[in-house]
Amino acid sequence: MGFYVPFFLVLCIKLHAVAPEPLPFAKKPYEDWPHLYEANMQRDYRMVKEGMAGQFLNYKAHLSAIVHLNVPGYKRYKFVNVMRNDSEIVPVQYIDWARQQPVLSNRPLDVYVDGGLNMFCLEPQNGVALYTFDGRFYRDPDGLLRSMAHHLPVMGTKGRIYLNTNSPQIDGNGILYDEDVMVGQFKIASFESSDGLWTLDGAVFYEREPNKVTRVERDVQLVQGYFEGANEPPGLMTSPTIVPFAEGMAKSAKTYMDTYELLFQAVND
Repeated sequence: MGFYVPFFLVLCIKLHAVAPEPLPFAKKPYEDWPHLYEANMQRDYRMVKEGMAGQFLNYKAHLSAIVHLNVPGYKRYKFVNVMRNDSEIVPVQYIDWARQQPVLSNRPLDVYVDGGLNMFCLEPQNGVALYTFDGRFYRDPDGLLRSMAHHLPVMGTKGRIYLNTNSPQIDGNGILYDEDVMVGQFKIASFESSDGLWTLDGAVFYEREPNKVTRVERDVQLVQGYFEGANEPPGLMTSPTIVPFAEGMAKSAKTYMDTYELLFQAVND
């Protein structure tokens, strides 16, 4: 189980983190990144540095989206800088929850679940329920059906799912037949909205604020031989912003250095 340790250590840390301060204009769940710089420095210089840090985080977010172009079920994220209490600039992280159309693979263990926020349930870890849009599965040497997302077991309505072959038949309700014998049914979690949900890596999701999560009963349709792609199609949305963000960071860095140069000149004089 050593393979899973880094992921779930981070998960435990995140789950025990302080909840973000309310932002009245925020319509989607978010995570703030306050106090990136604790150093005691003059307010204006500190705020320039904080603004640069937020730009850099967003630049890395765009790069991450491009890196994950071919990662099924990946949900991109972004950062925006928010002025808080007229004293600090805080980067705020948002997730783009947009769903994508199914991608044909003709692979028997690839499954697409349609609709809104409908996700496959993965085996809980340390009491934390986990979900994914990534419908790519595989059978391990013991016959256990696992997800490509962190290689976690995918859950059925009656627990784990075991297969004897790699070519089961899966109907629209997610019922699996292996050698003409019913072996399980995919457990699907449906959510009214993304409120309370969060992710660690864009592929696996969890209930960060369970009191805000609303589960709903929804008729879903599953399609075998397809999977959901990443929500960053090549050449769209993120890709054209890489150069402007790099230029913006360069200008911010130059302004920051120029102000320090003026400060040093004043001190020398």
